[in-house]
Amino acid sequence: MLNTLGYVQNKPFYLYKITTEGREAVGVLLEYAVNQKDSVPLLPHEQINMSHAMKIKKILHRQSAELPPCALIADLDFTALNWQAKSEQIAHWHNEKSDSEHALYVLTCDNSTQLLAAQLAKQESLLIADGHHRAFAASLPHAPLTTFPVWLTSSCIDVDSFSLSVDIQNHVNFDGLKHHLDTFDIKSCDPEEADYVFYYQQQEFGFSYSAANGNSYKIQHQIRTALAKMNGLLNLTPVRKNSVKQEPLIGGQGKALPEEQQTILIRLTAPKITDIISAAKQGHYFPEKSTYFPHKTSAKALALLNA
Repeated sequence: MLNTLGYVQNKPFYLYKITTEGREAVGVLLEYAVNQKDSVPLLPHEQINMSHAMKIKKILHRQSAELPPCALIADLDFTALNWQAKSEQIAHWHNEKSDSEHALYVLTCDNSTQLLAAQLAKQESLLIADGHHRAFAASLPHAPLTTFPVWLTSSCIDVDSFSLSVDIQNHVNFDGLKHHLDTFDIKSCDPEEADYVFYYQQQEFGFSYSAANGNSYKIQHQIRTALAKMNGLLNLTPVRKNSVKQEPLIGGQGKALPEEQQTILIRLTAPKITDIISAAKQGHYFPEKSTYFPHKTSAKALALLNA
């Protein structure tokens, strides 16, 4: 049903548009050939959990059709295709779980098809946005798949950062915390200009890591390095921004925590796609669960095409 990336494109191209929180992203559905010398290299950008990857490998053996396409980022320009006018919508549905809209299109114009094929042929590498464990599991020895489905989108896609929930054993002394962070060159600043905003007991505190010069790879790693060496740290847990209840805070917005709960919530600035791609090309990984791509693919897209 789908064209295989890197091979002769002799089937129709199917475009898949996802709209979440009012933001649209469009990509092309393709098959990616596993462990082939001519395959375009995949660039992971986050560390993976090996035990989770092994679980995914077992799923690939039993129920691979139930997995959604991996999301990959490429140097593509969909506006050049004029795809809205040169395609036909063949399906539309609403995903209640993610509160997102999904639509499938088939390109009907030969010129647009040729333009897309030409763009795909120029790709030198592809960034894994979502589906690191699936892509890794599929490449393992004795994995059951020779190809797996991917959603190839452009670098215009949105990316957010996970927040960090920090559980502290003792009462939080913010003067001591500021001193500790200062030893890692993380300085107190206005929350409006911060790389990190700490929320604790209905107050907010801004901090910046100026040595990063705005590099989100360094920003993500430095705060975790500093927190890991903090006295009394119990847990450091990534949490989705949208999973945190929004309540008024002194000086800003965030989660209002009970006074007796020794937990700090830290919001980080959203990573930049350019930083993610640059780090991946150098073989550098963002921390696990640090980047979040809100446009989530659905296995229903594949089921509809295969029906």
